[in-house]
Amino acid sequence: MQAGGSFDIDYTVKDPQHKIILDGEKERQGDFVFTAQQSGEYSFCFSNDMSTFAEKVVDFEITVPNITPPFFKTT
Repeated sequence: MQAGGSFDIDYTVKDPQHKIILDGEKERQGDFVFTAQQSGEYSFCFSNDMSTFAEKVVDFEITVPNITPPFFKTT
């Protein structure tokens, strides 16, 4: 969280089969690491449902070390 409200946000990370692999509620900051167990499209969802009156600014970075085709696709 960079700005907004109480600096907290809910998040969910899902694998290509839509299974939740990471989630959290009212997180203020942190480093979250996981190893992808399958190739495909992962989803990252950030929610501000608990604070409808305060806008939030979220900054996140995805690092993918040692990646080789065909697993990585840019759009």
